[in-house]
Amino acid sequence: MLWTVTRRYASKILFIRRGHQIGLQYHREKEESVFVRSGRLILILEDRRGEIREIWLEAGDSQHIPAGRLHGIVALEDSEV
Repeated sequence: MLWTVTRRYASKILFIRRGHQIGLQYHREKEESVFVRSGRLILILEDRRGEIREIWLEAGDSQHIPAGRLHGIVALEDSEV
């Protein structure tokens, strides 16, 4: 489901099955926010220094993703974000 779209931001709901992933990607201009509605996952995120970090998130957690940063998701459980 997609409900907010602007040149620099989009809001959507994604369902990711346990063990599946969203591969590494980046967006030159668009920022993102990940809010975990249900499940547990690992957010793979490039930090300011260009190093890749793993951020473990569960229901109720959120994380901002600045434009231009590599990011991806690995679902540890069926997850809705």
